[in-house]
Amino acid sequence: MLSNATLLNAAAEFGTPLYVYDEAQIKFQYASLKQAFRRSDVKIFYACKALTNVNILKILEQEGAGIDCVSINEVQLALKAGFTADRIIFTPNSVAFDEYLTFSLTEADQKNQIDTLCKFTSGMIITTVKDYKNQDFKDREYSQPAMIKSNGQLTAFTEIHDWDLQDKNLWRTALYQLSGMTSACRGIYNRRTLFFKQLAKFTMDAGASNFLVHKNLMYKSLIKKNYEHVISIHFEN
Repeated sequence: MLSNATLLNAAAEFGTPLYVYDEAQIKFQYASLKQAFRRSDVKIFYACKALTNVNILKILEQEGAGIDCVSINEVQLALKAGFTADRIIFTPNSVAFDEYLTFSLTEADQKNQIDTLCKFTSGMIITTVKDYKNQDFKDREYSQPAMIKSNGQLTAFTEIHDWDLQDKNLWRTALYQLSGMTSACRGIYNRRTLFFKQLAKFTMDAGASNFLVHKNLMYKSLIKKNYEHVISIHFEN
């Protein structure tokens, strides 16, 4: 464990505030966890969102850990730290693959994000795709409000969409929170559509063997209440 003198010397050299990580302690904690499950066929995956310092991730990678990522950016960071595809779990929280990609501002960014995901995918990706070309005008303007009740108080969330008049692929989303008699805007986000043909082309270019739109199968989001097409992207490896 780092001594007081070591910490004071580090503060004097680098200034404060200062984050100091103890590599030996990190390795000890990981070894202790592995030892605790030595009689079981358990694989340990570090939750990347807890700390994304790439140097800490490199330590855990060298110790043999896997890593759990909830965003494409975390996946890219894990790959940079040396984790191989078979040691990465991608578990985005209730965000469909195609919706996540709408936050990329250019088509090139969308393609790069898809390339990254396909690099460590084996088997199949199942996700949904919104049909922007045949979208109802109400869905283009706003999302159906989602209601959450907590401690007796009802809170509503809704999205307002403002489409670009010059580029039909671009729009801005404002998220509003309504609670009692108060309201708050949670930010304005620049968005970009992703069409079926784009997603199919980009995934096939990245190594997918098949792209299927399940025309008789639709998904209705529990939050946004919108119907979307279910697709599956297949990989041979």
